[in-house]
Amino acid sequence: MISDSRRSSLLEALSGDHSLSALKALAALGGRTPHPDAVRDEVLGSWPVGGPVPALAGALLRLKAIDDRASLAERLGPCLADMAARAVTREEHFMTIAVADECGAPFAPSSVAFFHSREHDDGTFGPDPLENAIAVSALLRAGAPLRDPSTVGKLLLEHALGGDLWIVYCAMRALALLRMTPPPQDLMLDLSVDGSADETYQRLSVIEWLVAPVFAAARTGDLDTLARHLHSGGDPNLRDLAGWTLLSAAAVRGRAAAVRMLLDAGADPDQRVADADALPVFWAAQHGDVDTVRALLAARPGHIDAISRVNGHTVLLQAVFFGTARHRDLIEWLLSAFDPGPRLIACNVRGYTARTMAELWHNEPILALLPPAVAPEPAGEYRERLLASIAGEPDPPVDELVAALADPRDESRIAAALNAPGLDLNRQGGPLGQTPIIAAVTGTDPDETTAAARVRVVKDLLARGADPDLPERHPMAVDAVIRAAVLNHFACLREIADTMPPLAFAAALNERPAINGQTALDDTVHRALTAPPATVDSHLEQIRWLLAHGAHPDVPDHTGVTPLGRATATLADPVLKPNARAVLAALTAR
Repeated sequence: MISDSRRSSLLEALSGDHSLSALKALAALGGRTPHPDAVRDEVLGSWPVGGPVPALAGALLRLKAIDDRASLAERLGPCLADMAARAVTREEHFMTIAVADECGAPFAPSSVAFFHSREHDDGTFGPDPLENAIAVSALLRAGAPLRDPSTVGKLLLEHALGGDLWIVYCAMRALALLRMTPPPQDLMLDLSVDGSADETYQRLSVIEWLVAPVFAAARTGDLDTLARHLHSGGDPNLRDLAGWTLLSAAAVRGRAAAVRMLLDAGADPDQRVADADALPVFWAAQHGDVDTVRALLAARPGHIDAISRVNGHTVLLQAVFFGTARHRDLIEWLLSAFDPGPRLIACNVRGYTARTMAELWHNEPILALLPPAVAPEPAGEYRERLLASIAGEPDPPVDELVAALADPRDESRIAAALNAPGLDLNRQGGPLGQTPIIAAVTGTDPDETTAAARVRVVKDLLARGADPDLPERHPMAVDAVIRAAVLNHFACLREIADTMPPLAFAAALNERPAINGQTALDDTVHRALTAPPATVDSHLEQIRWLLAHGAHPDVPDHTGVTPLGRATATLADPVLKPNARAVLAALTAR
C-alpha cells in the first residue's frame, strides 16, 4: 500500500504543482492545494480559446478541482458545446464526456455515438486493450449501455493489466466502472517510485480503484464482499490512500458485524489512522454504536483508556463530545461496564473532563448520567502528564506570545511578546503547538470586553502577516478558520475572511479535519444544536454566513453524516431536537 511517511512526502511534493494531475493526486491523498486562487488565475489567464479540445477540458477540470464554481458555471456550457462540435479523435470525444461527467453537465450525443459506432458484434471494441478501456469508460461515464459488459471486462482483465502504466490506468478505470476490479492483492503498484505528477496520479488512481470496493463494504457493512476479500487471501489490515484501515473504516460507521468479521480474520485493533493518531475504538465512539465499541473493547480491554494524542479523547470523551441519544446510550454502557473513577479523571488536551465537556455543551441528559465532579487534583495531574507527552520543541518567543494570548485583554504582555527578538508569527508554540493566530481564536469570551480584545488582537496579528491557513498540532490539527468557527468567534472569522483569497477561504471552510471529519460548517451546526437559547441565534447567523462564503452543507464527516443530514437527524433525537428546526432552516434558507 502506501506508508504514512511516503504519503506525507507526496503531499509536500505535490502541493506546489498546479497541474491537473497534481490537483487530483492531492485530493486522492486527502489533501488540497494551498493556492487555489493562484491556480484559478493561471487557468483564466491562459484560457485556451479555440485551442485543442484536451486543453480546454484540462482548464475546465482544473477549475472543478479547486472548486471554483463561479468560473466553472460561467464557462462550462459554452465550452462543452464547443468541444462537442470540434471533437474528432477518440481522445477528444473521451475528454468531452469526462468533463460532462465530472462537472455534472449533459453529455454530448455525438461523443456517445462516436464510441457506440466502434463497438463490435462480440461486445468488444476490437483487440486493442487501450481502445476497449477508453471506449468502455466513456460510455459508462455517460450512462450508456454496453452490448456485453462481461466480454469486454474479461478482455481487459486478461490483456490490459500487466504492462504499460497508462494502459493499466485506463483499464482499471473501465474495470472500476464495470465493477470487475481484481482483488487488491493481485495488482498492487509500487507507490515508492518517483515519477511525474501524471504518473503519480495514475498510480494513486489504480490503487484507489482496487481498494475502493473493499472499503465500501467495510463502511456499509456488506459482509459478503468483505468475506470474499478475506477468503481470497485479502489483507484484513488493508489501508487506503488516506491511511484508514478496514477496521477503522467499519468502526466509524458503526458496523459491528463487519468489525467482528475483520477481528476474527486477524485485523489489528492496535493500528491507528496516523493523521488523527486514532485507534478503531476512537472511531467507533465517534459513531456511538454500543455493539461496535463492545466488540473492539472485548478484543483490547485496555483501549478503554487509550487516547488520540491529537485531541486526547478517550472513548468516553468521544461519546460525550458528540452527545446524541445514541452516544448517551454508549456512555451509560461504558459507565456500567468499566470502573468510572479513572475515566472521569481523564481530560482532553484542553482540560475538559467528561463532566465539564457535557456542561460546555449544556447536555443535560448526558450530565444526568455522569457522577459528580471529581477532585481537581487528580484531573490536573492527568492533564500535566498528557501535555508533557505531546510537548513539541520549545520556541521561547512563540511560546510566550501563545501564553500571553490566553488572555486577549492583557495588552502590555501581548505587545511585549509581539516585539520579542526572533519571533516568527507563523511557527507553532505553546503546549498545544498552535500558531499565534490560532491561539488568539482559542478560548471562550466571558464578556464583551474579552470579545472586543480578541478581535483587536486578531486584526493586529493578521496585519503583521500571520497566516490563518497554517495548522496547529492540537487539539484538532486544524487552521484558524475552523478554530474560529468551532468556538463561534464570528467577528474574528470575518476578519480572517477579509485577509484570505476567496477560494482559499472557501477551501479552508470545507476542509475535513483528520480528527473527526467535521468541516467548519459541520462543527458550527453541531454547536448550534447544543447551544442554549441565549447563544443559538449567533450560531445560526454564522451558519448562514458560512454558506454565503462557500461552505458546503453536503460534505460528510467520517461517519458519513453531512451538516444537513446532522440537522435533519436531530429532528427525532430527544437529546438535540430542541434547536433542530431552527438549524435546519438556517441551512436551507438559500
